[in-house]
Amino acid sequence: MITHENESISSKINTTFEIVEEWISNELKASNDKLYSILSRCLNISSEIQDVHRYRNELDSLIDDAKIKINGQASVIAKVVRLSFQSRKSRWSPYTQVLEKAQQLGISGADFPEWIIEQGGIESTRLVKSKANEAPKCSYKALAKNKLNAIAAPQSVKFQSELLTKPNCNVVVLGYARDDGTIELFEAIANERMVDAFKLEWGKQIADRRNVIDQETNTANAVKKMVANVTEANNEKAA
Repeated sequence: MITHENESISSKINTTFEIVEEWISNELKASNDKLYSILSRCLNISSEIQDVHRYRNELDSLIDDAKIKINGQASVIAKVVRLSFQSRKSRWSPYTQVLEKAQQLGISGADFPEWIIEQGGIESTRLVKSKANEAPKCSYKALAKNKLNAIAAPQSVKFQSELLTKPNCNVVVLGYARDDGTIELFEAIANERMVDAFKLEWGKQIADRRNVIDQETNTANAVKKMVANVTEANNEKAA
């Protein structure tokens, strides 16, 4: 753009401001929209891989083939981001953080672009720490996962489901609990957000039960100690 030497500083700054606003509305917005679409795709791929053993093995093989160094405890999302953005190592951490946060909150790939815009973008989202939500969710889901892994011989029930559209994945099964203790199952839903929500709620219930057991154990131990102290005191008096 051509400027004139006699143009005032105020005029130059106003012109620059207009150029920036036009850039934000056009080129930058288009670039961000494309990035959010790519990250949405990464989130969908991660959800597809998450609970399928052979997909996770294939993902690990791709990481090895690409010679990408990664922590052994890295999430599926972290691996997908590194493989997708191999030439943008400086963005691995920010992209992984926002996608993991979206997954923890139950945001689907389809909803991710709108959600990240509402949060103010990548940097704003990753820098905001949801202490009240994130830490408990990770902890509770881990309890649910351990409980699932501890089931040696899960029951297999076959029935036709209109909502079960993909194989080899976790599902939420709907049923009706009868008075006699039996449960009638009538639908299985293959929805990652519902599965995550179930794991979270189940993990909370497991934690609540553990807390009750711990409290009862502590109370019983305290009573035993009290009785032992009284008995010992009585024995000393008798002696």
